[in-house]
Amino acid sequence: MLKLKRSSSSANTYDENIPNTRLPYLVLKIESGIRLGELVDTMSLQPYIVIESGNRSWQTQIGSPSDDSYEWGEIFEIEVEDLQPFMIHLYDKDEYGSDDILASLIFSRSLFESWRSGNANMWLKLSPPRVSIDNPTPLDIAVEVRANQIYNSYDCGPMLHIQASFMDAQTLKKMKVLVKNHKIKAGANPYIYYEVSVVRNDGVEWKIELRYSQVYALRRELISIIPGLRKLPFPRKTYFDWLYFLCSSCNRFSPSIIAERQKGMEFFLNAVLENCAEIESETLNNLLKLPKD
Repeated sequence: MLKLKRSSSSANTYDENIPNTRLPYLVLKIESGIRLGELVDTMSLQPYIVIESGNRSWQTQIGSPSDDSYEWGEIFEIEVEDLQPFMIHLYDKDEYGSDDILASLIFSRSLFESWRSGNANMWLKLSPPRVSIDNPTPLDIAVEVRANQIYNSYDCGPMLHIQASFMDAQTLKKMKVLVKNHKIKAGANPYIYYEVSVVRNDGVEWKIELRYSQVYALRRELISIIPGLRKLPFPRKTYFDWLYFLCSSCNRFSPSIIAERQKGMEFFLNAVLENCAEIESETLNNLLKLPKD
């Protein structure tokens, strides 16, 4: 994942050059293959996988034999600019050094878009290429994988075990807030600021400083746009700091009040970010330093 390098570890580490989100991408983990020897008439199988998307390709090492299987455990992160279908080819490097294709699978756009909901754990059946007497060249070698042809566990025959997930542009743009700490600014008019990290799903993170009063003002503005936000729990406001001498829990510098605000602001801001597609607020954008599209 992309991480921005910072010159400081303090709270105020916002970088004006925060990039837009990355291109949508697939994460493919080639786990293993079982009973691959049934695809070829040889005793010295040396299988490897080639992944193709558009004019790009990625290749695994030769699988490590283990009983009746071959292990890879290799992970590939593939940016998908135009959401093209991709293919997985199983090859064998024979004893003469040539590369023989054993099976190919095509994954459509609609199929890998369905992996947004989580990690897909797939066992895929492999079939040897068809040949005819008149034409010994393999025919119809590529088979399109469909959802009802994906198994959740070992079945039978030659199979390829793959894990996959898809991060689309909308998912990559999602953010969450972590209120990690607080500091008290001393002086004639002391106040508390909270150290806030904004983390985006593509791995980019930036830090800002917020006061409770800023988030309270944002809440009032957003309630005027979406009244239902009033129902979200929010830490209470304190009015008279001198009450600390009578009741320590009534003062904004009380540890219990600080902890309540830290937790409450984090909950509220995350609820807003979860629905920010429906909310247009320059105050929100400026407060959290949200990158512009």
